[in-house]
Amino acid sequence: MDAHHRRIFRLVNRLVQERDRHSDRETVAEAIGEMIKYSSDHLTAEESMLREIDFPGLDGHVQLHKAFRSSVGTMVLRSLESDPPSLGEVLEFLHNWWTNHILVEDMKYRDLALTSRGESP
Repeated sequence: MDAHHRRIFRLVNRLVQERDRHSDRETVAEAIGEMIKYSSDHLTAEESMLREIDFPGLDGHVQLHKAFRSSVGTMVLRSLESDPPSLGEVLEFLHNWWTNHILVEDMKYRDLALTSRGESP
């Protein structure tokens, strides 16, 4: 999961770079699309891993993932309407959500994941 998390932050950083470069809408949309796709793949892999290690907080963790997917879906729908979210709004949401999720929520299963692999926490 650590490699996944590093890639997520690289993708967020790419969005920051695209914003700072004042990239065209198509380039930004491509970067956001890549972020959404990778986020979905990561969350699915994480849920699978949590089932494998029998994480007792699985249901709550899955609910957090569902809320993320719902928020992203709302932003995508807004982007198709007359009130699209700004890139700054998207970046703020992604940065805050992923930072909290990785540094707070994912730490709740860290020790169990390590011990299930035979590593010490």
